[in-house]
Amino acid sequence: MATNEVHNTFSKKLLTPEDSDYEEAPYQDVPEASRDDWQNTAIWLHGLFDKNKDPEPLFVLDLILKPGHLIPTYSTNPEDVVAKVLAVFDDGVSILQQIPQLEPILLSRLFKTHGKKMLKAPLRPPQKPSPVDPLKKSVLPDENTWLWEAYEAIRVALTAAIQPLYEYVQTFAQFEPENRLNPDKYVAALDEGAEDGEPADAEALRADILRHQ
Repeated sequence: MATNEVHNTFSKKLLTPEDSDYEEAPYQDVPEASRDDWQNTAIWLHGLFDKNKDPEPLFVLDLILKPGHLIPTYSTNPEDVVAKVLAVFDDGVSILQQIPQLEPILLSRLFKTHGKKMLKAPLRPPQKPSPVDPLKKSVLPDENTWLWEAYEAIRVALTAAIQPLYEYVQTFAQFEPENRLNPDKYVAALDEGAEDGEPADAEALRADILRHQ
């Protein structure tokens, strides 16, 4: 079974009208046949963002057993998931630096230079900013320290979140003997039988299956 066919079976608390953040579906008092396009769209949007709806996964990881490996691995390296989220964070910040100022565009006669000017946007420091000595009044702290802290908080949280994935994979170590089996050789050995040369009978096959369960 693929992971996209696995459904969440954990019970969760559903919001009810007694909860402060409960949102009732709109236009439920309007018969379906009488709803117009606006009402149908509002109902459709509510279904997408309903707080009682199970969240959609951002990433889907499948377990695959590669040739020569005794323990399955993930189709996508969990560390790549962390790197992708951090890359999206940086991309969002860099896009802010590409927003042009509107004044030179709309009021071009008031500005001598006609080059495109961009809005001042924050820039994430490449490394953790050094603390500033409060006694040195001439040295100002990095104004983008908050952006580094936000980036680092996401990185630390995601790195901790993927650790259980590695622990889960190790639970398959108990199946290493089965993964070592060569199916063709194993079946051939059953056909050849034991010392008497007789193929394994039904009882022997049944005992062997129960041994591997």
